[in-house]
Amino acid sequence: QRYKQLNANNNPPSALIKNVICNTAKDLGNAGPDYKFGFGRIDGLLAVRTLEENRYVVNNVAPLGNREFTINAPAGTSRLKVMITWNDPAAASNSAIALVNNLDLMVFKGTDTTRPWILDKDNPSNTATRGKDNINNIEQVTIDNPSGTYTVRVEAIDIP
Repeated sequence: QRYKQLNANNNPPSALIKNVICNTAKDLGNAGPDYKFGFGRIDGLLAVRTLEENRYVVNNVAPLGNREFTINAPAGTSRLKVMITWNDPAAASNSAIALVNNLDLMVFKGTDTTRPWILDKDNPSNTATRGKDNINNIEQVTIDNPSGTYTVRVEAIDIP
């Protein structure tokens, strides 16, 4: 509803709403996402503030292309959270991999690269680690005590 109020009564892209709800959730359980709590407890007020403060980008990326964005972390910021989310079409019924469009999220500061959280499906109680995610259509990077300017890169690894 708030998105519509801010955007001439237009409906929001569903991927944006999923993204804002997941990325503004309060982390519960293990650090990062987990199989018990997902991204955490919904924080509706923070989600609305994210929309009101226009702290999101809706964009696209061409096959084998990439997009880069710059984020400045204000002084005193305790955590930077960056997430990509996209609506993926259904894979072919005989496909071994459900993900059709594979995008990759990375956040850079100088020579440091931070990758998204990934879960181990074979060990669901394990804490999430960081790495390249080739399974999900939602990826999140968090950085504790950020400072300065970061570059967010989204790469199209495989878009048929």
